[in-house]
Amino acid sequence: MSAVACKDHLLQLINGANDHNELMAVAETITTILTHTEGFWIELGYCYKASEIAQRLVTELASYEVDGLHHKTAEKLRASRFYLSKLADRYHKLQHEAAAA
Repeated sequence: MSAVACKDHLLQLINGANDHNELMAVAETITTILTHTEGFWIELGYCYKASEIAQRLVTELASYEVDGLHHKTAEKLRASRFYLSKLADRYHKLQHEAAAA
């Protein structure tokens, strides 16, 4: 699978989520993928795409934080958003480090 195909597939997973439960499951999967494939994104010079994917999840998760959401669900959404935001920042930094090298 090419890096572009991988990126497109991950974005399709995000787009295919129909509710907050599906999106949380997708977020967990993508978080695991992005966490464990850092070398892949670095080697291909695609850290900016990994950052973009994580940031897209942050935005999508935020759209489900509405009034009336169970407090435990809202807490899980916030925790996932926080971790993904940090992951997006890490990939952004890695992209700049690779460009400077």
